[in-house]
Amino acid sequence: MFSWPFQETSLHQNKYAVPMITRTSFTEAQWRGIQPEYVMWITGLISASLLWLLVLAGQLNLVCALILAGALLLVSFRDKASATLLTFAYLFLMGDVRRIVAVAFGQPAQDLLLLVGPLMAFVLAFPVLLKVRLRDNLSKAMLLLLVIMALQIFNPKQGGLAVGLSGAIFYIAPVLWFWVGRHLGSPDVVEKLLYRVIFPLALLAALLGFGQTFLGFLPYQQAWIDVAAKNYQALHLGASIRPFGFSVSAAEYVVLLMFGAVGVAAAYFGGRGKWTILFPILMMGVVLASGRAAIIHSILTLAFIWTFRRSQRPGISAIVRVLVLSIGGAVLVTTIASHFVPKSESTGNQSTVNNALAHQAGGLAHPFDPKYSTAALHGSMVWSGLLEGISYPLGHGLGATTEAAAKFGSDPSEGSSEVDFSDMFISLGLIGGVLYLYIVSAAMLQSLTYLREVPRTIGLPVAAILVSALGSWLIGGQYSTSSVILFLVGAFSYTEDRMRLEEADLI
Repeated sequence: MFSWPFQETSLHQNKYAVPMITRTSFTEAQWRGIQPEYVMWITGLISASLLWLLVLAGQLNLVCALILAGALLLVSFRDKASATLLTFAYLFLMGDVRRIVAVAFGQPAQDLLLLVGPLMAFVLAFPVLLKVRLRDNLSKAMLLLLVIMALQIFNPKQGGLAVGLSGAIFYIAPVLWFWVGRHLGSPDVVEKLLYRVIFPLALLAALLGFGQTFLGFLPYQQAWIDVAAKNYQALHLGASIRPFGFSVSAAEYVVLLMFGAVGVAAAYFGGRGKWTILFPILMMGVVLASGRAAIIHSILTLAFIWTFRRSQRPGISAIVRVLVLSIGGAVLVTTIASHFVPKSESTGNQSTVNNALAHQAGGLAHPFDPKYSTAALHGSMVWSGLLEGISYPLGHGLGATTEAAAKFGSDPSEGSSEVDFSDMFISLGLIGGVLYLYIVSAAMLQSLTYLREVPRTIGLPVAAILVSALGSWLIGGQYSTSSVILFLVGAFSYTEDRMRLEEADLI
């Protein structure tokens, strides 16, 4: 029998396994005497005809989006868990997919490839939401957040309905993945997500990033740079261009490498030492991408991993240990970086590597000097965002902190603070911002419980990924990383529900 790449084990082998629709059960279904095979053939012919008509009409971007979405939907009929993992793989690779399609068929006015992920999130989450039973506070809070976000689509202050609908792609789609994780996020599926999707793709992204740094960009990537670099100022690193792997943006690329680095470090303490060989490769990728914030987040996460490597319960001593190790690590990195700060400010004739190292060293050695670092600026933006939630308690609208705000004519004075909880105060107002802070806090506490309930090879990397991404769980434009984080948070509720059912059976 045909074997799917992420196929679940049987229910007898794994108590966390997700039920699947088998071919036998599917083909035994009857539609008033019509054989399912006939329906499939007719549907296939109609779909092929429509695709051909779209090709003739020159709608090739739409054709590519429909083919990808159709393939993922077909997989979801057979195995929803496999469809979820394949969708995440697509989201990580989506940057290069879009670039290749744009070079081959031309850049469309509206890129429909961005809608494949949200479509799959809706298809997989909608049935769950229809029959959901809220047993835990985290799920209740997530449902309330979803309702507030849906209402904020229609907030007129953001500049129009188009801004709100675009904001739904950035924010509501990742939140839907929480409900997918709540239904499908068994430890077995989470393990596959870590070791078959995130870690391998992080390695491939790092290797491609090295090629972009030392050799240059592929033709289709350079074509994208020629267009995007005019408005995408963060892509520039002095006179050079940051590496971005196959991600949508350089920021998402760095986050993927960071996920991989802290994840394999945590896997080492969980008993999978062979993955540790990837750690120096991934961290070197972070350094060459000049991900200064990622370096600081990685130090904090490594301190967390060391403290909770034996699944101890949280307490004052554990928190103090994490803080001491984090501060010590930050001081060490700052000291080392101070020896590599270039004496000359000119980077015009420097190589990409030298520009990256100079930018990295200057920011880490002088974190509060506006000449070298933007830390003070970002701190001011975060504080302003929190004040916006108080000044405008009803919020500016779901799309106010996304790229859609500038594109579709929103108030130009608003924009992202580049930190998720501050963005939530701006977009959703005071209630939405406070609710989101509660969700992050509750999820982090739940991650420690999860660490004690599942094998450390799963629980410790998951907790490490969440810690490393604090402040960017829900950032507009980071399609893959935000979706994965919310799915992992949903997996906490999956496990908690199963534990409650087991306790009920025992009673």
